[in-house]
Amino acid sequence: MNIFPVCAATETEWFPLDNAGKLFPSTNNKYDTKVFRFSAEMTEDVDPEALQRALDETMEYFPHFRSVIKKGLFWYYFEECRIIPIVREEDKPPCSPIFSAEGRNLLFDVTYYRRRINFEAFHSLTDGTGALDFLKMLVCRYVAIKYPESGGCAADYEPSFDRSGRDDFEKYYSAPPVAAKKKKRVTAYRLRGKRNGDYRMSVVEGSCDASAIIAAAHAHDATVTVYLAALLIEKIGRTMSVSAKKKPVVLGVPVNLRNYYDSASTRNFFSMINVSYLFKGGDTFEDIIASVKASFASQLTKEAVADAMNRYAAIEHRLYTRLLPLPVKSAALRIADAFIDRGVTAGFSNLAIIKLPPQAAAYVRRISVLYATEKMHVCFATYGGRMNIAFTSPFTDTGVERGFFRSLNDSEADVEITSNF
Repeated sequence: MNIFPVCAATETEWFPLDNAGKLFPSTNNKYDTKVFRFSAEMTEDVDPEALQRALDETMEYFPHFRSVIKKGLFWYYFEECRIIPIVREEDKPPCSPIFSAEGRNLLFDVTYYRRRINFEAFHSLTDGTGALDFLKMLVCRYVAIKYPESGGCAADYEPSFDRSGRDDFEKYYSAPPVAAKKKKRVTAYRLRGKRNGDYRMSVVEGSCDASAIIAAAHAHDATVTVYLAALLIEKIGRTMSVSAKKKPVVLGVPVNLRNYYDSASTRNFFSMINVSYLFKGGDTFEDIIASVKASFASQLTKEAVADAMNRYAAIEHRLYTRLLPLPVKSAALRIADAFIDRGVTAGFSNLAIIKLPPQAAAYVRRISVLYATEKMHVCFATYGGRMNIAFTSPFTDTGVERGFFRSLNDSEADVEITSNF
């Protein structure tokens, strides 16, 4: 991203990273850059000048996005700045590194390529919901500028500046009981294989008929999320050796906490659950469906979600944690992240149904989501009756992806495949 110089510290204000955001500056690496991408495929080639004007207007609704990350004595922190984001043509692989430990650049990029508008963000800045709010506003402003005959439109987002930039982890945190039992950690099955050169991600996307997916899920008496999670577990299982099946397949699933709390924050406000399945031999798809359904049901109660959020946030609030200097914290976070990583096979994110105002929707063909990963991550987003399913991984082999999309085609989902191979 082309930028203007960072303003002097005496002219700026600072504010702390949220609970989730504190993890990412210390744990990003060349494969897992902690960057995700939201893209909108337009019906015509993108006009860079109109997109720049749209970005300038969108920034007025997201003032805390104009921040850099700086090193403090005890934590990284945000510093407001006067960097002006500049739209550019895409010239890097998806989800390339954005974060700079020197705090010299913004934590997001807006690029374009032919008909596609890309918004990429470093995860400390925002989560999937905040990124989607930004992309929707950007696209709506772009359509209003590029196509004045559309009559203009506004995104379904009415920001309250004090709430949109608020750290709702801090607002809703409640210390968990001291005597609460800790959950037993498991070592999950790990996907392995030949990795791409230059730390590039393999990207395989499938666009399919959402109604066919819904029908297939209902045929198994399951929600779409349960059905797709079970299907992913089944396809991973088909690539496993008999000895490998001694370990469970575990999906790490982000949970949008805004569904459980009154929150309009566009910062991070999510938690994680693990959906696990241990193959026993002779497993049927119905067995996997039943297990996944039970796992979601037990972990997505308000009490369970609150407990999980508070347990993660409690680490930050402990006195000895606060007193540790940043280099020691960063080393400890990397060790903890590696330990947690051993308990997850793949990531699984469902952005559900995405809607745009009719004036903008007429000019947008597809919305997709990608996430950087050093294992495998699958993102689902439904827009305009089509579901876009994006696999990212560092591996050259695509056996899981092929099996997954073949099953969807068998359900008459009419899958269209694209990839970066």
